[in-house]
Amino acid sequence: MLRLPQHIKGWAMLFMLLIPYHLLLAQSSTTFDLTSPAAIYEPSKKATEMVRVADIPVSYYTGKPNISFPLYEIKCGSLSHKISLNYSGSGGIPVESQGSWAGTGFDIAVGGAIVRTPVGRPDEMTTMGYNDAAGSTGLPLWSTANPTFWLNTLSTCDKKNMGDDRLDMIPDMYYVHFDGQSAKMFFDRTGAVFFTPYKPWKLTGSMTTGFAITIENGTKYEFLDIETSTYDVETLPGDDGSNFTCKTAWFLSRIVSPNRKDTLKFNYTAASFDNFDDLPSETKYTAVPDQPVGCLNQQPPSDNATKTYNHQTSNSFTLTSIVYRSGKVEFNSINDRADINTGDKARLKEISFYSAAGQSYTLIKKIKLNQFYANAAATDVLKKRLFLSNFVELGGTDSLQTSFSYINPDGLPGKNSYSQDHWGYYNGAFNSSLIPVLTDGFIDYAGANRELDSAAMQCGLLSSIIHPTGGVTTFEYEPNAYSFLKGATIYRAQHYDSSAVNATATATTMSGSLPSIYRDTVMVNLPKVPGVLSVTYFLTGIIPTDPQATVEIYDGSFNLVWAAGNSNGTTRTQNISLNKGATYYLVAERVGLNEKCFITLNYRNWNYFTAPALYSKLAGGNRLKRVTTFDGFNHANDEVVRFKYQLNDSISSGYLLDEAKYAGYSYVPYYCTGTPAAKGGDWMMYNRYGNSLVALGRTQGSPIGYSRVVAQYGENAENGTEEFTYTLPGFMDTGGSGYPYIPRTSYDELRGLQIAKRVYDSNGRLLKSSINEWNYNHIAGSPNLRWVWGAKCGVQRVSNTFDGGCPTGPDWSFNIGMYKTFQFWPTLKSTTDSLFDVSTGAGLGIKISYSYDSVNAQITQKDVIGSDNIIESTTYSYPANFTGTAIYDTMVARNMLSEVIEQRITKGGIQIYKEKNNFSFYNGMIAPLSKELIRADQPLENRISFSAYDSRGNLTEQGKSNDLREVYLWGYNGEYPVAKIIGASYSTVSSLVIPANLDAPADDQAIRTEITKVRNALAGKSAQVITLTYSPYGKITSETNAAGLTTFYTFDGLGRQTSVRDHNGMIIKLFDHKIAAGINQ
Repeated sequence: MLRLPQHIKGWAMLFMLLIPYHLLLAQSSTTFDLTSPAAIYEPSKKATEMVRVADIPVSYYTGKPNISFPLYEIKCGSLSHKISLNYSGSGGIPVESQGSWAGTGFDIAVGGAIVRTPVGRPDEMTTMGYNDAAGSTGLPLWSTANPTFWLNTLSTCDKKNMGDDRLDMIPDMYYVHFDGQSAKMFFDRTGAVFFTPYKPWKLTGSMTTGFAITIENGTKYEFLDIETSTYDVETLPGDDGSNFTCKTAWFLSRIVSPNRKDTLKFNYTAASFDNFDDLPSETKYTAVPDQPVGCLNQQPPSDNATKTYNHQTSNSFTLTSIVYRSGKVEFNSINDRADINTGDKARLKEISFYSAAGQSYTLIKKIKLNQFYANAAATDVLKKRLFLSNFVELGGTDSLQTSFSYINPDGLPGKNSYSQDHWGYYNGAFNSSLIPVLTDGFIDYAGANRELDSAAMQCGLLSSIIHPTGGVTTFEYEPNAYSFLKGATIYRAQHYDSSAVNATATATTMSGSLPSIYRDTVMVNLPKVPGVLSVTYFLTGIIPTDPQATVEIYDGSFNLVWAAGNSNGTTRTQNISLNKGATYYLVAERVGLNEKCFITLNYRNWNYFTAPALYSKLAGGNRLKRVTTFDGFNHANDEVVRFKYQLNDSISSGYLLDEAKYAGYSYVPYYCTGTPAAKGGDWMMYNRYGNSLVALGRTQGSPIGYSRVVAQYGENAENGTEEFTYTLPGFMDTGGSGYPYIPRTSYDELRGLQIAKRVYDSNGRLLKSSINEWNYNHIAGSPNLRWVWGAKCGVQRVSNTFDGGCPTGPDWSFNIGMYKTFQFWPTLKSTTDSLFDVSTGAGLGIKISYSYDSVNAQITQKDVIGSDNIIESTTYSYPANFTGTAIYDTMVARNMLSEVIEQRITKGGIQIYKEKNNFSFYNGMIAPLSKELIRADQPLENRISFSAYDSRGNLTEQGKSNDLREVYLWGYNGEYPVAKIIGASYSTVSSLVIPANLDAPADDQAIRTEITKVRNALAGKSAQVITLTYSPYGKITSETNAAGLTTFYTFDGLGRQTSVRDHNGMIIKLFDHKIAAGINQ
């Protein structure tokens, strides 16, 4: 019998993934910019909202409690589609985030999209794009032997074109999300598609016409509404700018069931908007001090700064409705956001759910979203932010309100603020740039404070949920912390350390008690400490403009290296360049009592001290510290869960994937005489950037992953604890940490897999455990381990020597890096569940092991072994195992790979059960034909046959072997079975009713009246008739048994059951739903 699930109450804690790549703003090359990584361009912010959910369920691993409120589940035949309101902002609110159309931190999980992040240039761009560039140069494929030999095949023209971005060797990345499914998608140069983690999906279509993905059960998802974006990139001062247009997102347009009879249609309205408010990328260039002048007396380049602006125009879409045969959902939005300047101003006001009766629709319920603006009185649009105040479910006269409060939302800065830490979260600093304070080892450069601030970082986070019952859930957060950086430990025991402090050395003749002719010499051993050196000096005499005094600096061999001019009786200071680690002598000398002078060398020295132990450091983003649940009546009943992210009392279990890097070196050539002019050399430039040259890695959307997390129930774990451990060590991203800053090779699909869960009582005694083993499939030869090669070339030094138009000679310097984008396929190898005796510690366990078909990604065998050490094995066969049979070949062609055809169970090697599900064609559909089974080691026996289906694919007649036939009549637009008749044929029964009266009944009684025709016609015959009616929520409202007696089930406007009554209307059971009537009652 087809039923809809009962309405889900309350809320569930889920976890979701932001886009796993740190999206850097575009940077174009300038005169000095030979160091920057490949430009990565964001799709529209509307599109990125569609791809936040991860395929691997995120858990305590990231410390982020993403909260989900189920709103509705669409049911249409074999299709279902869940709509929910999700909160994913607990890690922190990025300063430049615009928030979704629901409100900051919230998303409406509905529909889906394929979203592309162009890297460098769009792959399809002629000549320059990855497809042509990788093809013309023969970039290796995953199967290429000795792939690095490719580097030897490149000409210097190829290398220069790569360095000048005229050959883009970096493939674009695609992110796919729909119906709870998620994956990264990418293509090699031949157009072959890869999904990671591996999926046995079939991709058809193209980026021009739209894509279709058929998943392993044969359901087809069509992405035909295509977003295009135009990027105008301009660097000032520097270049004339560039622009390109490409397709950046494909929105879900239709879902089609495996039998091709059921569809969900997603309708959109076109939405075009600009994005001009993002902060520019900044770069500052400074010549390294003490470089020689050129051979023609040229001077090194002066300081220079550039800003790169990326103006994006998107032609996108806004979801307006979902239509299906038994109803529709409408999304009512308005373009009135007061916190958006030129971007997408859509604000979601309400969602309406309708049931269909024939061609007419009846409103079932509404979800109203009520929002407010932080900093609502601000005159600056970008200072405001949209937040969700509450949402209200309305059904008939019933309503439920869920409300939210936040941590100091008015404390957030404008979306164009420079007050950002390394990860883009608010840090409360008064910055005028994103280029941080830096040092090149000799000179300290002033800049922005990019360090995190634990209080500022929490601004705007969800602090509490007030539930319709009056209960309150409160969240407390703390900053992320880590003791491991890229797999290496950072913690240190108590140790002897040092810090740089200001120091001086002075030679002077200023004292009057000194002889009239006097020379003061002071030796200085200049330590190797970063910092600027300077000298302060003073000279005067009877004639101040011509004092008989000198101040000088000599090296260790007493060679003069610096001497002061006349200071005219004033104290002066100037920077000086000396070799650190060398010995120098300061000399102050006078002739005459009235002649005076001094010289002071200002430098940095080490101050040694005993440093405390370093166990962990803080990182950007927040993690959950504590959750408190108040029942709305008595705080004595509060339920508290506290979280610890430690390996032990001192060491954090957190891993930071990358540290930001904001500086690098480049080279500017200078030339001498001749034709062509001979190269004289290169000046080294120290470049500082506002964006990290190394993309800060993310693991399931967080900068930090935790290998061990403990949940303590109760303030002092008086209700026990749960311990979780996850895969993380050994799966750090690789490459890309140095010039030419190729993209990092990510292993994120292998991180965060649960290894173990252990449950302890309040005394720390182990109660039960669940241990998982995984097939990581990450070494050469592993099933479904594939990759796409990418490459980037940096031109570190250039010259004016060419041969046949290609660079030649030793004055050119190229640096090429290759990297892989992996397709991984981690699979669960085994699970061992154990229970323990708290008094003895002895345990009993059961282990389940799995084997897989690597092509179709299905379980082929499950082995269970318990305390008796007897193995119970279940083997599974699928359509692909029955090739050569038309029906199963067609199922494979339609990608219906996961349908179990045959199942066999053995125990101790002896068969104890076997079944086979046979399929056949029905009017172009594929549907079950019969089921065979046996509960012994004997041949199969036919147990049930499925005789007929209607045009919608609904089963209409079936029968067990040697038994009466069962017939089903379907109503409500063919969505639900309204009658089951035993002992008659479908042809007989269907001729007794008018289908339109079942498809579009006026009310429940109309269904019962129509089925009464069948009941009366079959009276006196050996037939039984059972009648069912349904609410708009798909819940059974009445059931009339074979004797004609009806039981009634009533529901309120929100689909909550209120009573059960017998055929006389007498109450059997009442349900009373309490909602908040005052928290203090």
